[in-house]
Amino acid sequence: MFKFSTAEAPKKLNKDYILSKISDAQIFGYYHGPFKLGQIECSRLRKDRNPSCGFYISRSGKLIYNDLARKDESYDCFAYVAKLYNLSFGDAVKKIAADFGLVNGVATPEVKKVMKEMGDFDKSFKQQTRIHFRAAKWNDDNLAFWKQYHITQDELEANGVYAIKQLFINDYPVTNKNNDMRYALTLNHKGEMLTKIYAPGAESLRWLSNIPLDVPFGMDTLKPNKDSKLFIAKAQKDRIVLLKFLQSVIATQNESETSINKETFKKISFNFSQWYLGWDPDEKGLAEMAALEKKGFTPMHLPIRDFEENGIKDYADLAKERGLGAVEDYLKQNNII
Repeated sequence: MFKFSTAEAPKKLNKDYILSKISDAQIFGYYHGPFKLGQIECSRLRKDRNPSCGFYISRSGKLIYNDLARKDESYDCFAYVAKLYNLSFGDAVKKIAADFGLVNGVATPEVKKVMKEMGDFDKSFKQQTRIHFRAAKWNDDNLAFWKQYHITQDELEANGVYAIKQLFINDYPVTNKNNDMRYALTLNHKGEMLTKIYAPGAESLRWLSNIPLDVPFGMDTLKPNKDSKLFIAKAQKDRIVLLKFLQSVIATQNESETSINKETFKKISFNFSQWYLGWDPDEKGLAEMAALEKKGFTPMHLPIRDFEENGIKDYADLAKERGLGAVEDYLKQNNII
């Protein structure tokens, strides 16, 4: 039941993979039900006549379920599901993946309903997560990660990407004991700078963001052209690579139909003649692209076979493994350029 098909390597079935596809708020919304930050309620994990439980944002920016009446009973979304169903952590991860359609690409109608309903919560949750940072100067060490993908310092600066010297979550300093490389991916949304932390070597921070799930990177700098094509990448890293060849590229916060809201869809459909989707060719990505294809989007993912055999899942991977020429050739072969 929980086994990935051949299009998804078993090693990908982990916490990191799940949070690349769905949010912790969506997971809590499905297994716990509706909730509000700061609201006290009775426990759903034990008999509880006196309300003593609620949700809060941790110092690291995580959404946490906390039982005030029980010492050391605070759970992130994975630990909550493990406790709720009496599962090991690994089996809880497998259950979440299966229920949300990350195994076979098919999410239940109830899951899809919850994912849409959690949109408003996601926005309020992100608004309460304050992310501030002091930028570090670019140097050989913090540029090395991006150079793997042939991304330059000028391109990073032009697209609001910063190396982080000091990081603060809700005004609390987040230490960096392991000296991991940490980057701030920023965008301007309605006059406010929002930030997603990208820390390839630090799992605890990797998906920290105060950008709502339905606000893509690049919308704030997009130049509409009714006669031109728009490419929708899966992440900012892919977007920067694709901007070397394409004029109009945005990148979603995750690979789901809900990542493109009505307002964004209206802008896309009104201002561009063709809309391409370049998400991962795994079960979840393929299913979500198929759903959006019905609305007029054209899937333009990399070959499934290349993903299965070589692990090349996105355009940044393609640039890293085979060079920018391979990216350009693929876009030309598919008449995008």
